[in-house]
Amino acid sequence: MPPQGPGSPLTIGIPDLTTTTSAKMPPQGPGSPPTSTVLSRDDSPIFAADDESRVSTASRLKRLGVDVDWRNNSLSDLLDAESRASTAARLQRLGVDVHWQKYSLSELLDMESRASTASRLKRLGVNTDWKQNSLSSLLDAESRASTADRLKRLGVVADWRQNSLSTLLDKESRASTADRLKRRGVNVDWRQYTLGDLLDMESRAWRR
Repeated sequence: MPPQGPGSPLTIGIPDLTTTTSAKMPPQGPGSPPTSTVLSRDDSPIFAADDESRVSTASRLKRLGVDVDWRNNSLSDLLDAESRASTAARLQRLGVDVHWQKYSLSELLDMESRASTASRLKRLGVNTDWKQNSLSSLLDAESRASTADRLKRLGVVADWRQNSLSTLLDKESRASTADRLKRRGVNVDWRQYTLGDLLDMESRAWRR
């Protein structure tokens, strides 16, 4: 990697492109294949196939606060940098300050998934440290807490920490079916019936 002074554009990967002020045509002997360099009318080299993509990706990176020289980085390196920098920017909006160059894209996306799940849990009244929990644990907690929240709106108090997701969903299904039956004039205690029994009652109530 070439030395970079303060304020120098960032080189992400190994430089793989050398630019010059005018096209340099390699010497060609008899039988040599024609060069792939294409010249414009003013003898300046036309952009290579991915140059425009690299320029636009570098421009987007600059808007993210990353100054990078598109000439010294491959398109794949620039796109990887953009993905990581944009993920770090979203993490910052979640209150998580990370430097995108220190982590791989997969690590940053995992942080974002866990931090965003913890943010949704907070809106449900559940405070949890996303750094100390796996994504699967956080998603399970969110599913159970949100089901318990819907049960609360049905007048059913259930502690999501003490019940599995399947148990909570069964309670919700039976309580909501009993609530629909009540609107049809049929009062039943959902705790005394299976979901199949309640759905059968509802079906018969609709046939009346």
